[in-house]
Amino acid sequence: MPGDIARLTGQPFPDTAYNTGRIYLQDDGQGFVYLTWGFGRDPEDTDYRTNPETRPYRWVGFFSTTDDKGRNYLGAVQQWLNPSGKISYLTYISFSFEFGVATWRQMAVGFPMVNTGFWTNETCGETYDCEALFDEETNALLRSWQKTGEIPEELEKNVLAPLISTGPEFLPLTP
Repeated sequence: MPGDIARLTGQPFPDTAYNTGRIYLQDDGQGFVYLTWGFGRDPEDTDYRTNPETRPYRWVGFFSTTDDKGRNYLGAVQQWLNPSGKISYLTYISFSFEFGVATWRQMAVGFPMVNTGFWTNETCGETYDCEALFDEETNALLRSWQKTGEIPEELEKNVLAPLISTGPEFLPLTP
């Protein structure tokens, strides 16, 4: 997994970084449900977005891959500081290759999408990111993260489907 490679060169977070463990399932009203700490609702959101040294997450690697049907994907690895102090590495992959690395880098954070029944094989298709959305184990681990605030170690072995957005709630207020 790309996260295993990132772990070999991963850097510690600064002492000012923190994670309260509060995380929610957020519905954007269009069927996209993802994990988040509640943009604009919690003080840590403002702190993380204005003070990069407090953020408990960062992008640490990008990669591309092609499936057996010749479709191109873009992936990214995200390093997380858990409330316990444990470091986790999450691997995301997106069929939306046109977003590019520049879009991922400018996002303050990209949270994993969770399938709550909105997606079907007909609406999603047969792509790597759709496979991640339909994986019952992955969805159960994501819900465990939401309930406990800690990223389950098993989740680091799974590929996640990211919510990719350059909306203002996803962009940092400062670099």
